[in-house]
Amino acid sequence: MEIIVSIIILSLTLVSISNLFVSAQRWFWHNRARYASSEVGRDLIEPLHMSVRQDTWNLAGNALTPGAAGAPVTVNGIVYTPAYTFDDVPVRNSTNAVVDNLRRVRLRITWNEPNL
Repeated sequence: MEIIVSIIILSLTLVSISNLFVSAQRWFWHNRARYASSEVGRDLIEPLHMSVRQDTWNLAGNALTPGAAGAPVTVNGIVYTPAYTFDDVPVRNSTNAVVDNLRRVRLRITWNEPNL
């Protein structure tokens, strides 16, 4: 009877340790994918600093269109799909009156992680 109880305790301990290992591995791969997506985003946003200017910016005449951010990028076998969104940010003076509108560009990157 003691042997059966000790085998059960040992098996529960081994299962717990293996679950901990699997969880740590999933966490590692998820964070690696997040880091890669931030690098892809940086590479897509960085060129905009030179080409987007407030005095010439409008949605109709600009080369950037909502939703289009270039072709999907593959890193380490994971496909990252970028998409731009735009919105206006009002600039207010001390009397809370809108004096100008700034345009904000947001880049959203989506990906599907493989099941481990």
